[in-house]
Amino acid sequence: MKEGQPKPNKEILFVGHLEDVDDLKSYGRDGPLEKSEKNREDLNKIVDAIITKIKESSKEALILVASNKIRAQETAHLVGEEIKKRLGEIKVRYAAEENLNSNDQGEFNLPKASGETYAEALIRIFSSVVEMSQKVDKLDSSVEVILVSHGFNFHILRGLTVLAEQIKNGSIDMNEGEIAGKIWEIYKQDTTDFKPLAYVPLDITNLGDEQLISMLSREIERLKK
Repeated sequence: MKEGQPKPNKEILFVGHLEDVDDLKSYGRDGPLEKSEKNREDLNKIVDAIITKIKESSKEALILVASNKIRAQETAHLVGEEIKKRLGEIKVRYAAEENLNSNDQGEFNLPKASGETYAEALIRIFSSVVEMSQKVDKLDSSVEVILVSHGFNFHILRGLTVLAEQIKNGSIDMNEGEIAGKIWEIYKQDTTDFKPLAYVPLDITNLGDEQLISMLSREIERLKK
């Protein structure tokens, strides 16, 4: 990159888990993946997108950070195995992240999210962002980071990316305790329909912003009370 040129945005792929078996009696809300043509097509789309990203960035390794739900873990391992088949010697690692679990409800609702409150859901996702902000820069130079999670978490993270940009450019003033409400407002205005998509690029350029991380850390403590 030439001197004086702006740094390129940091973008990761947010992968939605493939479709799981819909059998509440046998599996509850966390079934294994279906063996279907749609899942095979979506898997190919995901793998093609990740391989393109790896080749463009010349990354030497891949880490798939997935929620510890069965459907997300199985998706991550299918993706990793397929990438190793196609690229050969690339290093593929897996990490389970409980804070990326779903709300097992499928929709972004207030104030309850399948037994956990909206506040409890935000605590775990905000905590994950704070933790990842300390690790991404170390991994970024040689490792491609992919998130494998659920639609609810995508909307929270998407809201945070928008909020982070607004904080960075000074277009918003926020008081303590307003983050949750702001994310809800962003969600209502967002036209991204995650459900039919196999993956979505997520701009995380400003998610590691010191001001945002400080606000999230304080918000986590406030929500715990």
